[in-house]
Amino acid sequence: MLNKLREPVNGLTHYFAAILAAVGLAALVIISRNDWPKQLSFVVYGASLTLLLLASAAYHLIKGSPQRIQFLRKLDHTAIYFLIAGTYTPICFNMFTGFWRWGLLSIIWAIALAGSGFKIAFIKTPRLLTAGVYVIMGWLAVMGVNEIIRVFPVAAILWLVAGGLFFTVGAVVYVTKTFNFVPGVFGFHEVWHLFVIGGCACHFMVMLLYVAPFPRPA
Repeated sequence: MLNKLREPVNGLTHYFAAILAAVGLAALVIISRNDWPKQLSFVVYGASLTLLLLASAAYHLIKGSPQRIQFLRKLDHTAIYFLIAGTYTPICFNMFTGFWRWGLLSIIWAIALAGSGFKIAFIKTPRLLTAGVYVIMGWLAVMGVNEIIRVFPVAAILWLVAGGLFFTVGAVVYVTKTFNFVPGVFGFHEVWHLFVIGGCACHFMVMLLYVAPFPRPA
């Protein structure tokens, strides 16, 4: 059966992660049921996470014509921009105030829209450029480091940093093609996918433990 799939390990890891993401989204919505704006921010986050993982699974599992593969590849790559912006959304909206709520959100979503449009038009960009933009978007949060320290306990900050490091190290693996253990079966690309899952899991813990349970600032 696996020989009918294009890249089984890449696709299946993200497929099962998507199922867990959907369960996680449901948990966040239930926890925040008394605050519909917070719920909406979690829907944005959970949907972006689930759709990214499903888009990745589809791209890596489905065989088809070059046109179909190209379409799925564009869907996969653009979904990463929306995941990054979607992850910022509950944190900025529910934890920050002033510029760091609306200003940072506006910047991140503008980059996500511009980046996704660029990838749709120019899908065959160098790995370094593609991964570099993703990493820079993620670490733009350091602009608000004082706000992060103000609103989050140390444990939450450690989860945030751990997630960022998972994504960053994974991007380095993706660009340099290191840890290419069994090319085509379990190589650098599969390792990159596992790092992505690790980063997503860390950031989900922040949402679950430190964003969902607490009231939003006025």
